[in-house]
Amino acid sequence: MKVTKWSLLGLCTLFLWSCKEEAPQPKVIYDTTNTSPKEVSVDTSSYRIADLPIQFEGTDVLLFPVGALTYMKDRSNYGKYSGESGINYTISNVDQFEIAGNLTNVKFQIPGKDTLIALTNKPIHIERLHYLNGVAARIKKQYVVYKVQDLDTNKDGKCNENDINSLYVSRLDGSEFQKLSSDYHELIDWNLHFFTIS
Repeated sequence: MKVTKWSLLGLCTLFLWSCKEEAPQPKVIYDTTNTSPKEVSVDTSSYRIADLPIQFEGTDVLLFPVGALTYMKDRSNYGKYSGESGINYTISNVDQFEIAGNLTNVKFQIPGKDTLIALTNKPIHIERLHYLNGVAARIKKQYVVYKVQDLDTNKDGKCNENDINSLYVSRLDGSEFQKLSSDYHELIDWNLHFFTIS
């Protein structure tokens, strides 16, 4: 078989084209025509379920993390997925004073009441929440801090881990849920400091 210089040039071009790196997607796409952030609509294509209730040590409020069932194409890890269905039923992971996961909401049950109160009715993605145990021990008030994606900053139509992080806080029962960081300012990390006045 005779190889011509044109076929060799075509193969080299095809090889170089296939090795092209894709540019990473930016986390924020600024829209200069509209200064107000655009909220996304609620995703109705996935099923949302609540995880088992969680009660932090020294508290009496039950927290129910809510997340979406995800379908996984790779069924090689049977410990996480339900056999051949490939559905991931893991909603959250719990540490001593922290809940992490792919959460869309949290519901709260106050002792003596049968109702569950939702944290928010907005479409958000909660990456983790942290119960401020040190604050509760020190000033006898119970707060939870949330790492949240609340705006579609990369304009892909979804609020997920590809958008920038924001910082929220609420009381342990989910009341007074409010944003602490500014829109389009990404939360990298947060820390809590106590000051004593003498």
